[in-house]
Amino acid sequence: MRYRKKPIALEARQVTYETARDVAAWCGGEFVSPDEDADGPFVVVHSLDGEGSRRAYQLDWVIQGTRGEFWRVESSIFAETYEPAGSDQEGTTP
Repeated sequence: MRYRKKPIALEARQVTYETARDVAAWCGGEFVSPDEDADGPFVVVHSLDGEGSRRAYQLDWVIQGTRGEFWRVESSIFAETYEPAGSDQEGTTP
C-alpha cells in the first residue's frame, strides 16, 4: 500500500540577516552574529529530543512542529516540500 503524509499546518520562519535575531528568540535558539563566526549570522536551533543542536543559516527555515519542537530545513527542501496554508501572518508563509 502507498501512504501520503497528512497535511498539517506548521509555523515557519526564514533566517535572513534581518530576521536571524527574531527567529532565534522565537525558537528559543541562539543568535550568532557574523562577528562571532565567519559563517554567521546563523541561528542555533536546539532539539527537544536531546539529539543536539543544528545551525540554521541564511535562507534556511526554522519550523515549529505540532508538539512545540523546532527544526531546521534547507531552503531548497522547504520549497519542494511546503506550501502556504492560507495564513497571512508575517513569517508563517514563504
